[in-house]
Amino acid sequence: MPATPRFSRRFMLGLPLGLVAVGTGIGVMGVRSHENVLRLSGQAMGTTYSIIAVDPQGLVAEVPLQALVDRALAAADATLSNWNMGSELAQVNALAAGETFVPSTDLRDVLKSSLEIHSATDGRFDVAMGDLINLWGFGTTGGRRDRPSAYEVDALLAQARTPAFELDASGTLIRGASESTLFVPSIGKGAGVDIIAKSLRDLGLENFMVEIGGDLITAGLNPDGEKWQIGIERPDASTRQVEQILGISGFAMATAGDYRNYFEVDGQRYSHIIDPSNGTPITHTTASVTVFTDSAMEADAWSTGLLVMGLQEGLALANAQSIPALFIERGAAGYELHGSAAFQTLKG
Repeated sequence: MPATPRFSRRFMLGLPLGLVAVGTGIGVMGVRSHENVLRLSGQAMGTTYSIIAVDPQGLVAEVPLQALVDRALAAADATLSNWNMGSELAQVNALAAGETFVPSTDLRDVLKSSLEIHSATDGRFDVAMGDLINLWGFGTTGGRRDRPSAYEVDALLAQARTPAFELDASGTLIRGASESTLFVPSIGKGAGVDIIAKSLRDLGLENFMVEIGGDLITAGLNPDGEKWQIGIERPDASTRQVEQILGISGFAMATAGDYRNYFEVDGQRYSHIIDPSNGTPITHTTASVTVFTDSAMEADAWSTGLLVMGLQEGLALANAQSIPALFIERGAAGYELHGSAAFQTLKG
């Protein structure tokens, strides 16, 4: 009889992945208190959110802003949630091969971007990994305490390699032959950030920071009239240390990492970051990738795709695509930082 596997599971709650709180505000470094600064925080999309908005004219009261944010978050949940069985995404997952669906603008944008980044990363970013993510215990069906068999992995991987959907020229979705579950947290969380940011711009706000679970977008300047100071954390679940601080304005940022959500069996760590090329968690030494782009949705997806690729392939692609990206490696002497050429320019 085989030995019972030794199992431990780590999922660190608290501050979002990739961000560190110093001074006031999650991920925002050293912002002092000011009048006409609105601050909101709470629970959203299975994690936490934080918003800081500068309103020097006092045009927006906190209560109406909270109501607007609540509506935006509810809309994101109704559109993109894998846990909401009545969401648009759930309707797509229930389609049979060949059936069509006219998605909302938000869902269409997420699926369109996912196809583009899937292609750009040679399939290393793939929203059709839902069944494999569930198999490994990191999806909607809860955790597991053992490794899935190679047979289970291979069966779902073969299914996932068949196209799960396409979008025609009008934006209509056509379900593919694959029955693979579309699983979008690795792009949907960033999309939620963008949805809220659009709502703030529609109110006339020009200076704000919106963050959901470590994905964020900045606009204008912080309450001190400076660029938003964002702390990128060291990818070590046992500490909350700042590895890099950047002043950014007009950029979205997202971090993908393997160091919080994982389980261990017999000393082997299995991360929630699944490599679509083999259906198993990544095993290379890249611990996290932080990406800066115009939209949080794209930063979210690119950070995951580049993390799956690892330093050598991922950094080469980031340079080819002129993407500002910071790779943090586990090295023999500690953590090693590798920035793309565009990241070095952004850092200044």
